[in-house]
Amino acid sequence: MNGTGKSINFARMVKWLSFRLLLLGILGWQSLAAQVPPKREFRAVWVCTLANLDWPSRATSSPATQQREMIRMLDRFEEMGMNAIIFQVRPAGDAFYHSDLAPWSHYLTGQQGKAPSPYYDPLAFIIEACHERNIELHAWFNPFRAVSHTRHVKVSARHPSKLHPDWCFDYGDSRYYNPGVPAARDHIQQVILEVLRKYDVDGIHLDDYFYPYPIGTRPVPDDAAYARYGGPNYPSRAHWRRHNIDEFVRTLNDSIQEIKPWVKFGISPFGVWRNQTEDSRGSTTDGAFSAYEGLYSDTRKWIKEGWVDYMAPQIYWSVNHPRASYRIVLDWWNALEADRHIFVGHAPYLMSESSAPAWAKSSEFLLQTRLQREKAHVSGDIWFRAKPLMKNPQGFCDALRQQCYQYPALPPAIPWKDSIPPERPGNFRTIVLPEGVQLSWDPPRIAEDGQTAAYYVIYRFEGGERYDLSDPRNIVSVQRTTTFFDENTSPGNDYGYVVTAVDRSHNESKRFVYYQVHLIESPPVGNGAP
Repeated sequence: MNGTGKSINFARMVKWLSFRLLLLGILGWQSLAAQVPPKREFRAVWVCTLANLDWPSRATSSPATQQREMIRMLDRFEEMGMNAIIFQVRPAGDAFYHSDLAPWSHYLTGQQGKAPSPYYDPLAFIIEACHERNIELHAWFNPFRAVSHTRHVKVSARHPSKLHPDWCFDYGDSRYYNPGVPAARDHIQQVILEVLRKYDVDGIHLDDYFYPYPIGTRPVPDDAAYARYGGPNYPSRAHWRRHNIDEFVRTLNDSIQEIKPWVKFGISPFGVWRNQTEDSRGSTTDGAFSAYEGLYSDTRKWIKEGWVDYMAPQIYWSVNHPRASYRIVLDWWNALEADRHIFVGHAPYLMSESSAPAWAKSSEFLLQTRLQREKAHVSGDIWFRAKPLMKNPQGFCDALRQQCYQYPALPPAIPWKDSIPPERPGNFRTIVLPEGVQLSWDPPRIAEDGQTAAYYVIYRFEGGERYDLSDPRNIVSVQRTTTFFDENTSPGNDYGYVVTAVDRSHNESKRFVYYQVHLIESPPVGNGAP
């Protein structure tokens, strides 16, 4: 056969293979699209206060305006099906709450150290608003950034970097607490523990800024601290730096567990731990920046050692990225098979702020969500960040709600902290009205671990069907109150209801109440308590 014939056959083969790949892709997408959402899944949004990126929209806005903005945001996220907010309480050595250790934030009132006027405590306000919606509030700290921009932010006289300049170094346009100085690490831990003790938070959350992201080849100026606290005790300065961060993470976890063991401790690191070219245990990413080498953060160690309750790697790459694809990085984290939760950090802000073709369609993020659901050791999403989501870029929020978050989800339980379920609700009561069914119940008795219900899950079943509490399609409400009115009913039909209690660790009661009602009769026709 001559060369022309070979070219024609080769072209046909390529065309056939392309068709097969397209068909497989379509079938794969349909398979993903057909997924029933899990009953347990972490669904969260990062709310960034640094530079007023998300909230408040202006540092000089009134407390009433700030509160209205937050309520509007929370209402939107509740509508989308979110069950947690990661709220930045410490953007740069300052506070969005009343603190004895840090000044009020410049991004809250326009002047560092100035309290809101008329006075209110933003963190207390947001916690209450979240809990009214049965949304968790995780307090997000940027731990080692002391001043975000040394030329543009006027630092308060009571800022710790002014009182203890020996704790800090300047790098680029920012000032950082030196992780190599034990007193600086201890101060930051005390700042975090102050919030833990004073506020009813559900989680403590750290972002990826430990040692600063490198600026070219500019060295981190920690010579004096290394000479004093490092030296010959470590094989290299890199080992010493990683030890500093390890100690910070380990001891903070121990303190959280001792003070409030039900509060979750999570970190959202840079997505790549190490490349396989650097370490055989690393991901098959192609020369990507890594948290281990660049930020001195041994994220794999932290989760393997159980020093965190969850890790939320920021996998801010597309599914088909040539050097660090979402698939490859997601697979690496899943393969750790860690005995802790892994949630995926996504970057939907790129739909508005990037011109890269990968972010031109919201379907990229819908696919990413469905792909994480296929992984046995990944159990949720965190979305960066709030303001872009409020704008609903490319209809993404509507699509996420309709295609992925169409049913409620309970956050995953934390059995390594608490595996004791609450008792069942008591004294279940129903009233059948022409407009629907009124349900009410009493809180359960105190369980053996001293906990009672934090919230309740109401399931509904139609036509006498057998109850299945594992299917979120049967959930009609997840709430903190002890009454529920079901108006989505039709006269003459039978409805069965189950109510369970869930504690702060998200253990669901194993025993529950089940009532069946017929809409044209006043009393319930049957009841049971399996």
